Amino acid sequence: MHKTTDIAILFFSRSAAREAALKAWTRDPKTDYRLAGELIRKAKEKLHASPFPVYHVDETMQRGGNFAGRLANAFQLIFDKGYDHVIAVGNDCADLNVNWRQVATALRNGKVVLGPDLRGGGYLIGLSKYHEIHAIFDKISWHSERVFEQLKDHFKSVLILGKIRDVNTLRDVHLVDFLHEIFIIFSYKPKPGSLAKLQIPSFVHTSCCLRAPPPLTHS
Repeated sequence: MHKTTDIAILFFSRSAAREAALKAWTRDPKTDYRLAGELIRKAKEKLHASPFPVYHVDETMQRGGNFAGRLANAFQLIFDKGYDHVIAVGNDCADLNVNWRQVATALRNGKVVLGPDLRGGGYLIGLSKYHEIHAIFDKISWHSERVFEQLKDHFKSVLILGKIRDVNTLRDVHLVDFLHEIFIIFSYKPKPGSLAKLQIPSFVHTSCCLRAPPPLTHS
């Protein structure tokens, strides 16, 4: 991939197989694999629609003894390609909707960019090459509801994006239209020749709206 900009996107994720095994939303491996795969596919689709090159770093490329180290090393991997700013996005947010021009302007003006999720984590972290990433990330309580606040408090100048939902539970799956549809398709197994209609549980949310992806706290 040729460098044509000073900004790149780091898609920091697990593979679909690993995500399905760890999240186990439905406890059915095949259904969970399809859900995870679709979540990652949608995330990539959104990210590749941005004006920046996208580098996907899953667990096969991640290096480090803990989450902080793996994320910091992934940032450094992209900085080492010659980029001045890197925007990290996770794979388990289905509603990613970013104003990339706004993010780019903020980064080039010396700001950090953070996207909080609804559970106190973060779905997006935009940093510049002069930040001491390893030292910063080592101080963050990853996998907790304090991640966003700790990151925000660490920096003086921060652009905060809107909050979005991450997908960690079966209820979260049902709240995302394209995942809900996959769940229904692959979890409904009628008997051969049966014409019985699919009964959707009353707690399931349905909507005609299309949703769209990634947090970094629950990897």
